[in-house]
Amino acid sequence: HCSSVVSGQNVVFTVPFPAVPPLSGRRMLLLDGVADPGNLGTIIRTADAFSIDAVLLTNACADRYAPKVVRSAMGSLFRVRTYALPPDEAVCRVRALGLPLYGTTLSSDSVPAAAVSLTSCCIVFGNEANGVSASILSRCDRRIHIPMSGQAESLNVAVAAGILCYLSAAGHERRQARV
Repeated sequence: HCSSVVSGQNVVFTVPFPAVPPLSGRRMLLLDGVADPGNLGTIIRTADAFSIDAVLLTNACADRYAPKVVRSAMGSLFRVRTYALPPDEAVCRVRALGLPLYGTTLSSDSVPAAAVSLTSCCIVFGNEANGVSASILSRCDRRIHIPMSGQAESLNVAVAAGILCYLSAAGHERRQARV
């Protein structure tokens, strides 16, 4: 009776909203208006899988505590630090940590993601229909894209986040092995 889905998992629980520590870390995602709860939950789960330090939500992202987000995150919401912030504050906090912002876009001035180091940065992903907002994109240090060889116009935002999280983690592991 409590579930919002037809085939629930026969589990119901309540938890207090966790206290979120100050923003820290070297690898982050900034989600600019990611509206689909399934995409948001999948991105949080992917961030957990690749040890991303934090996920920042801005510009009317889906509610991180919405039932579909919680289900899609598959428990990762309890392990990944998430911050819902106004756009200017999100950018300022990333800048205060000395991290570059890399905006994902298919614009003509973007470079392949492999052309930049993703081992210490904040990668910005935009809304499913409109991409990264002009106001945030203008504050990014570089514009990056994932080269595609097929006919698709673009990738789903959660898939794109998965690819770039993987590249970030692989570069981070190579860097750690050299130290």
